[in-house]
Amino acid sequence: AQCAPGYVPMVPTLACGASTLRPSLFDCVRASTLEGTEPAQGAVVSAGTTQFVAAAPLSEGRALMCYKDISGSRIGRCNVIYASVASVLKGPSFNISAEELDGLALVHLDVDRAVACYHLPEIASQGTCRLVVASSISLAVGDELAVCEGPAWHLAVARMTTDHAVVCCQGDPSIGCRLLTASGLSLTAGPVATFEIGSAAYLALAQLDNGKAVACLSDALRGRRAYCHTVSAYGTSLAAGAGVAVSPGAAHYVTMASMGTDKAVVCFSDWSASEQCHCSLLLASGTVLTEGARSMALDGLTRHLTLASLGDGRAAVCYQYEAWFGRSYGHCSVLNAHGGASLSSGNASLLSGSDVLVNAGTTWNLAAAKLGPDTALVCFSDTSFSEFGKCRVVWGLREWITGEATACSSDPTEPLCTA
Repeated sequence: AQCAPGYVPMVPTLACGASTLRPSLFDCVRASTLEGTEPAQGAVVSAGTTQFVAAAPLSEGRALMCYKDISGSRIGRCNVIYASVASVLKGPSFNISAEELDGLALVHLDVDRAVACYHLPEIASQGTCRLVVASSISLAVGDELAVCEGPAWHLAVARMTTDHAVVCCQGDPSIGCRLLTASGLSLTAGPVATFEIGSAAYLALAQLDNGKAVACLSDALRGRRAYCHTVSAYGTSLAAGAGVAVSPGAAHYVTMASMGTDKAVVCFSDWSASEQCHCSLLLASGTVLTEGARSMALDGLTRHLTLASLGDGRAAVCYQYEAWFGRSYGHCSVLNAHGGASLSSGNASLLSGSDVLVNAGTTWNLAAAKLGPDTALVCFSDTSFSEFGKCRVVWGLREWITGEATACSSDPTEPLCTA
């Protein structure tokens, strides 16, 4: 059982035992596609100046894209996106704000619901959230809920359960977080938990287990080094764990994604190392957080980073990458957490896949969302195309872990091995 030259199996792994290949039947696709060199043709979602792009997964092959429409009264809009390796189709645009918004953040709750949070500059930069419900290509939005008194900056949101999310804002002078509860089209918020953990120049959140998340910030009071903390829910209250430093120097464009119930990945542009991209694996045990491994140092200027979880132990990372002056193109890669059945800070590693070009033009405001186990939707602002908002599909986001490959045995008592 094999594919023609230049083609590879379209399965996550090929395994064999007792000299039998499993699965015995599979589709073959071009190797260049699985390496990510041929993303599906993208679509213009917002035909005007587009900023604060955000994306969240819905059901498989379906995602939500939201953004600030600079050309349309500077308000927030969202579209349902249906995407595959062959095409990207958008639903109609729906308004999610009546006023100008900034700092848009988006997180999914389940296959049809997401929470959108943003600042309202005309209302003292108040932090606001609302529920967005997708039905086919249509959207319904709940009432706005004030979650952070203005002025509030660097807002971030993460899923906690199918009906709960945590939202955090950098206020003056502390970071305030609240637990959000979704019911119908409504959101309610628990009491504000004030965390004296620094002053965020960048702030990111990612879910761990139900009722627990991890927050990372670039601390303006400590040279913009990145620090991460667990955030746990106790009823409607929240508590932060002790912090762990994850950057040697100033960290910009901090972004996060879940890699499982006890691990997450944080990436940032390391301004103490020529603005290279650095990513760290974070391991959680209770409220204790440790740094497991660092990976993916790119040798060019790396900015506007975003992460999307692809499942347990995997995430897609996308970024603006400038290896040569004037070529600030959009790129993506994949990250794999590796270290056996039990990850610990001593044996965990973070492996990065091959880099893929997503947009051959000045690319920023990147956002990514999972479409399937090895597929992600990547949305961005394309400065070389009138700042339009675009989306593309990156397919085959996986890296064969050669360190796990062993020779197959004819002994039927031996466990399956990687072919």
